[in-house]
Parts: sequence; structure tokens; C-alpha cells
Amino acid sequence: MSKIVWDAIGARLYETGVDRGVVYPQAADGSYPKGEGWNGLINVTLTPSGAESSPLYANNSKNLNLMSVEELGGSIEAYTYPESFAECNGLKEIVPGVRAAQQKRKPFGFAFRTLIGNDTEGTAHGYKITLIWGAMASPSEQASATVNEDPEAKTMSWEF
Repeated sequence: MSKIVWDAIGARLYETGVDRGVVYPQAADGSYPKGEGWNGLINVTLTPSGAESSPLYANNSKNLNLMSVEELGGSIEAYTYPESFAECNGLKEIVPGVRAAQQKRKPFGFAFRTLIGNDTEGTAHGYKITLIWGAMASPSEQASATVNEDPEAKTMSWEF
């Protein structure tokens, strides 16, 4: 039997926030063509739902435990978005420089990277890539306030 070891040097891992992202608008045939880097990405929150237990009883005891389907949702927050995400956001260019909002939204795929660090190498230890596909964006409200002596960059967010 092997011995259990706690707090081994180099084995104290942690994960940091989102480092970079890529969006893949879905083509009409269901494929995901070449992605585009997402500059200005601030936050990605994953929100799984479902996977609820449904116990079944027989002969006065629990006989089976069925699990409902789990679905992934979440939110993306950013200062800006790639041009290829515009149609996923419900924007359609009518003529050059003019866009109509509230148009049919295009499904998209999304990948983002978080850094993995440890107690000896810091965040240079590695990274984790998360892949999302078949997502549909639902934008949150946006407020535009006047510029004053404490200007702030406006952020945008989408539920998917």
C-alpha cells in the first residue's frame, strides 16, 4: 500500500482567472470555421444546471437513482468583442458602417484559457482550456453614463 502525502513541494496547485479567449461563430452547415481572438475579455462564469437526482423506490427501499440531463450555461463579460461575434450578438450590417440590432442571433463556440499555478513555478506551471459549443448569446442591459472626472470603461456581458 502506498503512503498518502500532503503538501508535497510543487503539488500545491491553484487556478487563476481567464487569460484569453477565442470565439467561433457557427457556419450554416453546423461547422465551426477558424476562430477569432477575443480581446478585452474580463470574466467567464460557468453555470451548470440540471443533473438532479430522481430516486425510484420499490419494495419499500430505494431501488434506483436517475439523474436528469445536465446543461451548461454561463456568462461572458468583456470591454469589447471580436467583429465575428456581432451576428452572435444580434447585430446585422445593413450597409457599411450601419448595423441593425435585435436580429436573429447566430450560434457560436467559445474557448477560453485559465492559468494553472503551483507553489514553485507560479502561473508558469500550465493552463487549462475550456471548450463550449452550440451556445446562444443573450445580452445584458447596457447603461451609458456621462463622462466625468472619474471615467470608467463600459463593460458588456452576455448570458449563454
